[in-house]
Amino acid sequence: MSSSRLKVKVVEKPQMLEINPGIWDGLSPEQAKKYYPEDWERFLKDPYSFRAPRGESYHDLSGRFLFFF
Repeated sequence: MSSSRLKVKVVEKPQMLEINPGIWDGLSPEQAKKYYPEDWERFLKDPYSFRAPRGESYHDLSGRFLFFF
């Protein structure tokens, strides 16, 4: 069912965008592991807090979402 049939307005907010993976953008997990092995190990040890260079962590992402839920 579309939003027009439900008579609701869809509002896009930049704060609701997907996580910014930084330099990992466009890489498969296998590629990230191959090209950034030290970062990959840090990610595996603490995926919630890990932040790829020029990216954001899941912790950062959850902080953006707090205001909407």
